[in-house]
Formats: sequence, structure tokens, C-alpha cells
Amino acid sequence: MTSRHAIGKALSSSFEQRSSSSSTSLRITPSRQTPPTAMAQQQEVLDTSLSATEPSPMRKKRIEEKEELAHLNDRFLEYIQQVRRMKDVNIHLETELHTVREQLGKEAESVKQLYEAELSDARTLIDETAKEKARQQILNSKSVARIDELEAELKAVQGRLDGLEAQLAAAERAAASSEAQRRAMADEKNRFQKQAKDLEHDVAELQAQIVSLRESMEAETLSKVDLQNNIQSLREELAFRKKIYEEELASLHSKLEKTTVESVDLGHLLDSRLEAAIEELRDKSETEIAQYKLEVEATYKDKIAILEGQSKKDVTAISRINTELHRMMSSLGDSSSEISRLQKSNEKMASILRSKEEELVSARQSHTEEVSKLVAELRGLRESYETKIREYEELMDIRIQLDQEIATYQALLHEEETRLHITVTPPREKRRSLRVPMSEPVPKRPRLHQQQQGSSPSPPLPPRGSYRSVTWIHRGSLCGSRTCPHRLRVWGSSRSNTRWRGAAKSCSGSTPSPSSREDTLSLCGAPRPRGLSTLPPTTSYGRQWRTGGAGRLERRQSLN
Repeated sequence: MTSRHAIGKALSSSFEQRSSSSSTSLRITPSRQTPPTAMAQQQEVLDTSLSATEPSPMRKKRIEEKEELAHLNDRFLEYIQQVRRMKDVNIHLETELHTVREQLGKEAESVKQLYEAELSDARTLIDETAKEKARQQILNSKSVARIDELEAELKAVQGRLDGLEAQLAAAERAAASSEAQRRAMADEKNRFQKQAKDLEHDVAELQAQIVSLRESMEAETLSKVDLQNNIQSLREELAFRKKIYEEELASLHSKLEKTTVESVDLGHLLDSRLEAAIEELRDKSETEIAQYKLEVEATYKDKIAILEGQSKKDVTAISRINTELHRMMSSLGDSSSEISRLQKSNEKMASILRSKEEELVSARQSHTEEVSKLVAELRGLRESYETKIREYEELMDIRIQLDQEIATYQALLHEEETRLHITVTPPREKRRSLRVPMSEPVPKRPRLHQQQQGSSPSPPLPPRGSYRSVTWIHRGSLCGSRTCPHRLRVWGSSRSNTRWRGAAKSCSGSTPSPSSREDTLSLCGAPRPRGLSTLPPTTSYGRQWRTGGAGRLERRQSLN
């Protein structure tokens, strides 16, 4: 402003010198302040007076010079008036500037206190976030180790289940073979039972034959005894008759000795006849007895020979039958023992098969329950792991946003301190500083997340996207316009390629084309465009800035 005053004074002095050195009688000074209408009237009078006579070339030249000087004088008067008006405006603006500087000094101090409190809260939140991050990393490592252990246990259980299934297959094969053996043994048992029935039938027939032979033998024995008794009785009868004959002979002899024969001839005749009769009777009886004896003996000998041969045959048959019976009984006993052994083996194999099937069913059920439990636990651990990862990503995104916000606040504070020439003691922890040049005053912004009564609700967040991790670079104004007097420019650096998907709309609704690696930030109500957030690939948080009344700055963030 002082340079403008100096330029105005220099121009006024130069015009005064030129006007005083001119040979014309017309003298124009800034103090006269001749209005433009009076100068025009004088020029018209001069033109009419000169037009009455024919001007000479020198006069024409003088007239042209006068007209030029008049024109320059008019322009100079307008310039002087403009300079005076600007002086008045400058004085007024200097007064307002002084007032605004005093006001801004107070506001900067209050804003500094607010920002320092907010920065302390943000640092505390960052520390808590770091602690939570470490805790989540520990939990994550434990969850990963637990998942590995569960997967190893699941593999072991699967291996045991495969082994049990192989054992079940082997047991089923053994059961099939034992069933085949059981069927073969059953067939053999049926064959043995059939043979045993046949042998029992043969034994019954042999026993019936033995009984009949015994009965016939007993009958023959009885007949033999009867014959022997008859022979004995005949012998006794023969001896008795012989005794009787002897007694009769003795009695006859005694009678003969006692009887007296009248005559010798009769006695001799009787004696001879008696002796002849006795001798004949004796011979006849002896012959009959010998013949009868021979016949009886021959008959008995034949019968005895027949009975002895039959008895020998019967004994041989009985011994053969007994041998066959003993053999059959032993074979039947062996078959019975073999059948009982096979039945016991079959029952044992059936019990083993049932126990194996029960063990397999129980093992399959237990392993199924264990596998389901392990799968449920693994699913729960995966869900917990994903939840912890999401929480970790949320915390990391919140930390990134807080770092960006702290950098923005530090830039704003640095700009205010630079503009107001305030020296601030550096904080305890070294932070990333941003240079924020700002030539216009910024309206007062109270503490973040502090809404007034009656303020509108927060706008919705932009959708998630996949962006790379970079350091934010903002370029914007308080209303999103490039020509806004409250323009804010925040400079930073980028660690990776940054892709920008849009720009903020200005106050008039037009969309300015943002420069490379710049992001427009609206601080006075203009909506922030969707898709301008630049965040890590695994996290995508939208940010939207708005004012909640009285030029207040608010930050809204949430998880998409």
C-alpha cells in the first residue's frame, strides 16, 4: 500500500512539472479538481473560437497538444480520484486487518489449545491402537498356531479313521471268509449228520439183527439145553431101565433059585428061553439105545455145529458191527467235536465281528463327532481370525486416518503459526510436518466430533474400494472452489503410485480437474466426491468432510 502511495505522488509531481513547463495559458493541477464537464465546455469554446478563422499548421499543432494535455489531465484526475478512494479503502482495510489480526491471534490460541487437546487424544488413540495391534497380532499368531494344531489333529484323526476303515475292510473280508468257512462247515456238518443218521439206521438194523441173533442163539441154546437134558434123561432112563432089567434079572435069578422046577427039561428050557429072551431084549435095547444115542449125538452134533458156525458168524458180524459202530461213534464224536469246535469258532468270529462292528460304529461316531467338533472349532477359529483381521484392519485404517488427520491439523496449525508469526515449543514426539502456505484468514473451527444442537445428521460414507497405501496430498478450499478466497493447500509426499478417481465440486457445481497427486478437501459444506480415498488394498474406508455450522470442521468415518 505504501508503494502505491509513492507511485501516486510521483505521477502527480511529474504531471505538475509538465503542465507548468508548457507554453499554454491553461494550467491544470490536481488541487483544482476541474470537473470533466467544465473542461469539455472550455474545449468547445476554444474550438468555436478557433474554427472562426483558418488555423495555421503551428496553431493546429498547438491545438492538438492542448487537446492531448486536456485528455491526459482528465485521465490524471480520474487516477487521482481512484488513488484517493483506494487510500480510504486501504485505511479502512488496515483498520479491519488490525482488528482481524488481534481476533485471529486470540482464535489461533484457542484453536491451538483445541488442536493440542485433539492431538493428545489422537496420540493416545494411536498408542492404544498400537497396543491393540500388538495384542491382535499375538492373538492372530496364537490362532494360526491353533489352526495348524487342529489341522494336524484333523489329519491324524483322518489317518486313524482311514486305518479303522482298513481294519473294518479286513474284518469284513475275514467275516466273509469265516462266513464261507461257516457255510462249508455247515455243509460238512449236514453231510456228517446225514452220515450219522445213516449210521444210526445201520446201527439200528445191526442192533435189530443182533437182537434177533441173540434171540435165535438163546433159542438154540435152550434147544441145546433141552437136547442135553433129553440126552441126560435118556441116559438116566437107559440106566434106570438097565437097573430095572438087572433087578428083574436078579429077581428072576432069585426066583429061579427059589423056584423049584419040576422037571429038569422044563427048567432047562425055560432057562434057555429066558436067557435068550433076555439076551435078545438086551441086545435089542442096547442096539436101540446105541442107535438112538448115535442119532441123538449126530443130531446134536449137527445142530451144535450149525449153531457154532452160526454163532461164529454172528460173533464175527457182531464184532464187525461193533468195530464199525465204534468207528462210526468215534467218527461221529470227531464230527460232533469238529462241529462244536466250528460252531464255537463261528460264534467267536461272529462275536469278534459284532464287537468290531460295534467298535467301528462307535469309533466312526466318535470320530465323526470329533471331526465335526474340530471342523466347528476350526470354523470358529477362522471366523475369529477373520474378525480379528477385520478389527486389525479397522484399527490400522483408523490409525492411518488419524495420522492423516493429525498431519492435516499440524499443517493447519503450522499455517496459522506461520501466518500469525507464533513461535510454538515443539512436541515431545517428532511428528511429520507439512508446509501449508495460506494467505487468507480461515474461519474458526471448533474441536472435532463436536456437534451443535440442531445440526444435520452425518452424510453417508462412500463405498469401499481398493487403493494403494500412500501419504495423502490435499488440495482444496473451504468450499471446494479453486477461486475461493478461503483456499487451503496442504502439501505432502507419496510413497507409491496414487490413482485419483474424481475431484470435489466447487460452489457453483462445476468439477475442477485436480492436478496429479492432489485430493480436493471441502471444509465449508461442499460434498466430498466418492472414491477419492487412497488406502491400503486390504482396507478401504471412505472419508467425508462437512461443516456442522459456524464453519466447523467435522470428520466422519466408519467401516464399509
